[in-house]
Amino acid sequence: MSAEAEREVFDFECQACEHQFNDGDEGGPLYECSSCGTEFTREDSADGDSNRCPNCNKFGAKVADLTCPECQSGEVERGEFLGPLPPTPEELAAQAAQAAKSRQHTEEMMDRHRRAREAQAAAWEALDGWQDGIDPDDTLSFVVRSFKDGSKGTDLRVADAERIAAVILGTQMPEPLPSVISDEYDEARAAQIARWTVDGFARAFAGIEHHGDDLATMLAEYFGGRFPSISVGIGEPEYRAIAERVIAAKRKGQAA
Repeated sequence: MSAEAEREVFDFECQACEHQFNDGDEGGPLYECSSCGTEFTREDSADGDSNRCPNCNKFGAKVADLTCPECQSGEVERGEFLGPLPPTPEELAAQAAQAAKSRQHTEEMMDRHRRAREAQAAAWEALDGWQDGIDPDDTLSFVVRSFKDGSKGTDLRVADAERIAAVILGTQMPEPLPSVISDEYDEARAAQIARWTVDGFARAFAGIEHHGDDLATMLAEYFGGRFPSISVGIGEPEYRAIAERVIAAKRKGQAA
């Protein structure tokens, strides 16, 4: 049998996407809303099975009796349409070779990703415990677990940053801010701003690169403003540098 004789004959061809299909595979009618101009099928209608517009809920007029099942276009022609020629043995062999190459590439990428995650997990395993004593609500322990799972970044909250900075600088940990409706709030908030913008809790993070900028400057801007961010997203390298500084400060304190 010749390759020409093996070509399938289809009942319909979409003029929009060139998809070919047979009787029984076509989509339902296409409607157009006279109010907003939206085109839609019954499946996409406001209630999922009518000619009500999904945008404004008004009734739409039918503009095509059937639609392409691939792209939902109403530009469908009925007739006898020859399908594509079956692939030659050479084309089949080329397709198989390309598929094998793609599988190999995927396996190599997955292997590199697995090894990178294992290395990152091992690196954080070596730093495990750096958050002990400064993390009353276990937030930083969650951060460590996230990095062991291959995370690329996470948030640093104001309260965590202040406690971390106190350990690194060897200063007293600040008290939590009182309620915003308390008489002491304004004074405590002013002291918090001062720690970041003047006294320099941000010094604890100076020299850590954050997308080409100094992390201390960024934290002072976000945490030391009048309306501070509750948290700031930073990357795994920055967090690792912070953890290393905390460990070094703890060792220094133990040696003293």
